[in-house]
Amino acid sequence: MRELKFRAWDTEAKCYVKDPILTDNFGQVYEVCEEASNKRGTCLITHKPNVILEQYTGLKDKNGKEIYEGDIVEYTTCYYGNEKRHRKVVEREEWDSDDFGQPHNIGYFNLSEYMEVIGNIHENPELLEEK
Repeated sequence: MRELKFRAWDTEAKCYVKDPILTDNFGQVYEVCEEASNKRGTCLITHKPNVILEQYTGLKDKNGKEIYEGDIVEYTTCYYGNEKRHRKVVEREEWDSDDFGQPHNIGYFNLSEYMEVIGNIHENPELLEEK
């Protein structure tokens, strides 16, 4: 089965929430603050209401980097000798898994082994601008 992993973008702080991230049954996100531990060894948990959760697709790019929702990937296709470079944001509707939970698809083809994660939509939106 595919490993279920998430990352969380904090829309106010403009950065990814540090691990570990906890979620409750209502999709609320919390961050464990190790540095705020008290003398009994317990940790404080901070509620993070303004976050965007992004799920790991179960796929890795050509360099072995995990591909998450919100990542910007780049790849080249070649049809009848014409090469074309593509950049796109990985969205939930585009990646899928088979009946056994194994990831197999981004878009129409399993191009993940040809893709390279070059950034993400939050920190690098300029990568999607036309030149």
